[in-house]
Amino acid sequence: MKKILVIIVIIIIVAGISLLIYKFWPHKTNENSQMKSPQVEYSQVQIGGQEIHAEVADNEELRMKGLSGRESLGNNDGMLFVFEKPDIYPFWMKDMNFAVDIIWIKDKKIVDIVKDAEPPSVAGKTISYTPKAEADIVLETVAGFCEENGVKIGDEVQISKE
Repeated sequence: MKKILVIIVIIIIVAGISLLIYKFWPHKTNENSQMKSPQVEYSQVQIGGQEIHAEVADNEELRMKGLSGRESLGNNDGMLFVFEKPDIYPFWMKDMNFAVDIIWIKDKKIVDIVKDAEPPSVAGKTISYTPKAEADIVLETVAGFCEENGVKIGDEVQISKE
């Protein structure tokens, strides 16, 4: 009888410890779980008579990633790169899958544009585009946007947070 009582106590202790471990041990989550993703910020950009819904890249990590790895960009979508101070900010096309128009902005005016900036060639050479003037904001839009909407250097740009 004592043996059975000892075994029951041991089973209860082991079950209790197992329950505590299960409850407080970090669990792996799969991609289908309801985890909150970091909040992505967007801005509305008025340019060339059009409104662009732009994802904001306002830190080094987001700016380095940019649109790399994405398959496409909608006609009225874009990415807005925000820098702390005006400077010459070259843009590269590393891991890009589609062409974009790159628009450099300073003091709410367009200071330079590269139309139809192509992704890396089949050989894998990463292309970089350098503006002719300092900027503190850069907007990437779908290729052909500037041509289609008559966007040119000197045009005003209005940006507001969503």
